[in-house]
Amino acid sequence: MSDKSSPDAAPPPFQSELGTGVERLLAQLVVHALGDGWRTPEDFLSYFSPEEIISSLSENDDLRAALLIEAAGVHERLARKKSVASGSEDLEIALSEGICDAEAVLEVYGPDERVRYLDNQKLWRFATDSEFWKQRAGDADHADAVQRIVWILERAIEQELASAEGIVEGLTFEQIAKCLPEQVARDVVVHALTIAEQRAAALSADALLEAVPLPALINYVPLDYVWDHVVIERIAAPGQLTESRAAESDAAAAGPAESSPAASAPKAAPAPAPAPKKKAPAPARAPSQPKARAASQAPAPAAKAKSQPKKAKSAPRAAPPPKPSSPPALPVSEDDVDVDINFGEAEVAANRPPPRPPASVPPPSAGPALDEAADALRAIDRLPPSYQSLSVPILRSIESMYADLATSSDDDEREEIIRDSFPNESHLRAAMLALIELLDSSINVNEPLIRDADVDALIKIVLFEERRREEQGGAGASRQGGR
Repeated sequence: MSDKSSPDAAPPPFQSELGTGVERLLAQLVVHALGDGWRTPEDFLSYFSPEEIISSLSENDDLRAALLIEAAGVHERLARKKSVASGSEDLEIALSEGICDAEAVLEVYGPDERVRYLDNQKLWRFATDSEFWKQRAGDADHADAVQRIVWILERAIEQELASAEGIVEGLTFEQIAKCLPEQVARDVVVHALTIAEQRAAALSADALLEAVPLPALINYVPLDYVWDHVVIERIAAPGQLTESRAAESDAAAAGPAESSPAASAPKAAPAPAPAPKKKAPAPARAPSQPKARAASQAPAPAAKAKSQPKKAKSAPRAAPPPKPSSPPALPVSEDDVDVDINFGEAEVAANRPPPRPPASVPPPSAGPALDEAADALRAIDRLPPSYQSLSVPILRSIESMYADLATSSDDDEREEIIRDSFPNESHLRAAMLALIELLDSSINVNEPLIRDADVDALIKIVLFEERRREEQGGAGASRQGGR
């Protein structure tokens, strides 16, 4: 771990304005975990995907728009019109293309807002998932782990979620006595006798911490014991940030035999594992995410062979496998099997049909999201014929563009609207070529003259064709009126 600055130089803890002590502690904990190097902004996005972040703000339009504008670089006029699905796509693209990073997302999505809108148990797991409390005395990072636990306990005391008495009760005098070094234990006994004589009082939790300050006490007791019996049982579990260790033990002991699968299924829902960032269905993302598909469909060895053609079930008298020097066997149809039975191996090879071309791979964004975006453009008669080759964000940007174009008749302003509708020139160029193909089928967009034209020229062609359609529509209406 990196060296920490001295406590005197450390900044004061973040002060949360949330309504409850548990929420304020959680907001402080996440800030401190990120600021002190326990966790990184990238770790945060491994727990909370762009889709989950945008979806969490479905009822906070202002913060959702601010996140898209300030982090993802979406134009303000478009950001406020974005649906949750479209905004999720924009944020995901901005992160993958390097337009923004995890740190920029967290700058906009502030500490209190994270606790207010995201799952609190998941935030707790994010902040504590490095399991620093498993450090043992003598380990290189034990001192850092002690500081972290002491920090949590001190913040819990500030928020009135814990007390000196509760901490000592959680540790128990017996465990403390077992862990204290001999000389420290003598000092505690002397201190206890002194207060009994001077104050006529027994040794209390506060008096114990006078003799052995909290950081020293935590340093002597095994950290996993402190974590389970104090942090979890007396702070996190009562605040519903996690289940108590006793509840987890009971659930593990009960096992699947004591409840039916239907009854036990909901138990897994409150604590899902961190999800992958991609949100599209598995078939749509399969070309770029083989690991995700393999995990849900087959063991690891099968995943490695995913790209090879599937073999059909062999007939009772199937031909022997090809020799090592032969090309790979092709999928066998029922007709192929009949041929295999009636003729010899050489004749089968000669009569086997030529290899079938591989099935076309759908674009990464294919699926329900693509269908939804296509339906929206089809409704306004602006669905490009080659729309399946475009990504969902491009189609949604085209939809937003036409919504804004309808409010303007000035060509300069319309040109600006077109530019502002797309996050980058690559999306803009792809959209303009697709629309030119739609608006004037006589133009071959694959010709170098059009394909390689500069974006300004492509925008002007689209505006010209749109103006021509408007004029033709107006003229047609006039002719009908004169009849």
